[in-house]
Amino acid sequence: MKRGIKDDRPEPHRVLAYARSLEEIQKHNELYKQGKSTFLMGLTAMSDTTKEDFDEEFPAIKFNGTDNPVPPNLTENAASSVNWTCSQGAAAASATAGVLEGLHKARTKKLKQLSIQEILDCSGSGCGSAGDFKQYTDYIMSKKGLVTDNSYPYTRWNQACSPSGKRFGNPTAMLRVPYCKERLLKALVAKGPVAARVLATSDFRNYREGEKV
Repeated sequence: MKRGIKDDRPEPHRVLAYARSLEEIQKHNELYKQGKSTFLMGLTAMSDTTKEDFDEEFPAIKFNGTDNPVPPNLTENAASSVNWTCSQGAAAASATAGVLEGLHKARTKKLKQLSIQEILDCSGSGCGSAGDFKQYTDYIMSKKGLVTDNSYPYTRWNQACSPSGKRFGNPTAMLRVPYCKERLLKALVAKGPVAARVLATSDFRNYREGEKV
């Protein structure tokens, strides 16, 4: 599996990390079979990294947690495509583009893949940052949407801002949900689409499926 990013770590380092991951996966999945865990682990594109490698490449974004339950239902009629990205900045840009894709699909019943690269190149945030949703949405509002990925494809690195072609999405407003406003979150999820951050620590390196609590 390829992550699409440059990797300068020595091969022996990666092999040792892979072997340790494999051992960890096997031990954990035995616990899963015994009903002592709620999720499965498996080999992923990050299995050849140590916890230190992972934390360095994907530094955690600190935020205030909450024990509020997740909304019970989710409608997928406005779901967007899933994309691999090179960093947290690109992941946040992908989530932001996904919101517009979902909005466009809800309006037209047609899914358009919009340009993550435009957000990275033109919003002023870039691929190397942790991702600034406000900066991304301010840019999108000012431009009345995004061009398509076909006209401005994702390259996994920053380049000069050069979008061209028809724009899609054109939101009338984009809102940030205040912390612990559960009713507002439920209302937004019901209406959608919504972008969210997930705190993925190094424990997620080998996550496969199931509910991790």
